[in-house]
Amino acid sequence: MMLSCCGMAGADEPVSFQRNVVVEEVTGTWCQWCIYGMVYMEQAAEQYGDRLIPISVHGGGVNRDPMEDLDYCTAVEQLGGFYSYPNAIINRDRARKGVPKAEYFDQVGDILTEECDAAVELTATINEDLTQAEATARIMLREGAVANGWHLAYVMVEDSVHQPGDSRYNQANGYAGGFSGEMAGYEDKPNVIPAEEMYYRHVARSLLSPFNGIDNSLPADMEAGIWTTHTFSFSMPENILVPANCRVVALLLDADNHVVNAAIARWSDKPAIPSAITSPVFQRSVSRCSAATYTTTGMAQNT
Repeated sequence: MMLSCCGMAGADEPVSFQRNVVVEEVTGTWCQWCIYGMVYMEQAAEQYGDRLIPISVHGGGVNRDPMEDLDYCTAVEQLGGFYSYPNAIINRDRARKGVPKAEYFDQVGDILTEECDAAVELTATINEDLTQAEATARIMLREGAVANGWHLAYVMVEDSVHQPGDSRYNQANGYAGGFSGEMAGYEDKPNVIPAEEMYYRHVARSLLSPFNGIDNSLPADMEAGIWTTHTFSFSMPENILVPANCRVVALLLDADNHVVNAAIARWSDKPAIPSAITSPVFQRSVSRCSAATYTTTGMAQNT
């Protein structure tokens, strides 16, 4: 079910035109060099806080990665023209695709200084039996902005995915033994890290809407200073492990399907999501070191 409506902002209602940045990164449990993508994504999330919305899109085949979302990883691979893992794209802009090394995330700070044409707010609720949910996005144009062909897309992510005892969740580790340099403590881990030690963050669980958004989800004649509200109801994806650890992302897309702005929301009536950032592996500093990408057929590529 999808509903849209409009309403004026109240005189005492503050409006934040804060720009948020979305990074979608293709990764895999089978990919030994995806370790550095995980580490640098986590460091960027710490640095930029809630202004960065990281999404880890697992791929490589369900027999290789149980967290794979085939539709999502295929869409990101095709958009970015990716033939190797890890790889990432910022705000769905092909001009901002690249290998997610430390310096790649520097451009996030540059984007955050740019003026944002629209405010995006999001709330999400889920029913008592955790099977049906609803997301409500509110959009307001900045004065002088033109919403030409804008529309909304919705994504679900799950945090702290942890399946001890299930070897499908083991993570390949190209930094084992320290021969490829330091990487946030992963050099002290084995070349196959057991599932018991892995907490996967920001895991893409479902494209709740089509990847390129919902046609006509926003009116063509949106006006500045007026909230436009879009309500989207959906069933919870079957691959969710812990519904309370899920979050909904709303992406405001332009006519070229680039991200104008975005917001992320936890369930309004659920406890706070436990964070895996306290794991010692994420508490060590990481120097900017050389790394490699890994092709989808399993071949390492030095970069």
